[in-house]
Amino acid sequence: MPATIGGASGFFHTDDGALVVGQPYVAATWFPANDDPLDTAPFTFRITAPEGLEVLANGVLEDAATAEGQTTTTWRAQEPMAPYLATMAIGEFDVRAYEQGGIRYWDAFDPDLGRDGDVARASLARQPEVLAYLQSVFGPYPFTSAGGIVDDLAELGFALENQTRPIYARGFFSDAASGDAVVVHELAHQWFGDDLPLARWSDIWLNEGFATYAEWLWAEHDGRASVQQQFDAAASVLPEDPFWTVLVGDPGAENIFDAAVYNRGAMTLHALRQAVGDDAFFAILPEWAASRSGQNVTTAEFVDLAEEISGQPLDELFTIWLATPAKPAGLP
Repeated sequence: MPATIGGASGFFHTDDGALVVGQPYVAATWFPANDDPLDTAPFTFRITAPEGLEVLANGVLEDAATAEGQTTTTWRAQEPMAPYLATMAIGEFDVRAYEQGGIRYWDAFDPDLGRDGDVARASLARQPEVLAYLQSVFGPYPFTSAGGIVDDLAELGFALENQTRPIYARGFFSDAASGDAVVVHELAHQWFGDDLPLARWSDIWLNEGFATYAEWLWAEHDGRASVQQQFDAAASVLPEDPFWTVLVGDPGAENIFDAAVYNRGAMTLHALRQAVGDDAFFAILPEWAASRSGQNVTTAEFVDLAEEISGQPLDELFTIWLATPAKPAGLP
């Protein structure tokens, strides 16, 4: 029987159906899989559930056929996907399906979300706006569909960038700023983490640092706070704080989701931007996305590309920010 792993992720049995979400290993909890980001493939989902329940998965809805009180729903994700990004949700969801800007969206909201559901609907309604902005920074959106699932599941305490269909815990939608930020984060992952899956988990800052920096860029674009203000706030952590001891470029299994991977990862990108200038930096990001589209990536490859575009040696910068267990000199 499909099972939850580690008490935090896996195949969840919900009050009205089921939900699959987890990282780094989750696929094998509900189908036979080589659960490794190196083993990507297109997916087709055929899911049978009691008539009247909504069924969602990755990609595009192709068919829903009902017979003898059961509905078999078919979803197709034509772009190759790492197994842990495959997802499924069954339940009494309010589903909104629409198309905008050539992208097809499916959003699903648990009806028991209450006020959090209102915030979630407002934040996910901004997805076309967010994707338009992110495309101006990262280049064309790599998939044909998008959307999100918000479930009222008490055990779920995180959001995850399931390819084309991120899943969000209700706790992110206590206010509009938090809701918008997490939507930006997971949509940025559609480039960095999904279309560019990791070759090895030790390089996870390439996922989380990029998605966090996208949050910073969006906050500035949305008139909330400049990127420099957000960098300075992150840099204000005292030198003796354990935050600075995490090796962001290889955090180890215990620290793979540590706050430093997210925030110091984003700070690494801002340090790169300060070193090479805006013209080079905003040429590096879309070239990274385009040149490695559909391929597994490493930090060394990103450093090589940054050096090639900027014309600068950058090993020292990345060593300081990713591989040195101390607060970099010169920070406030």
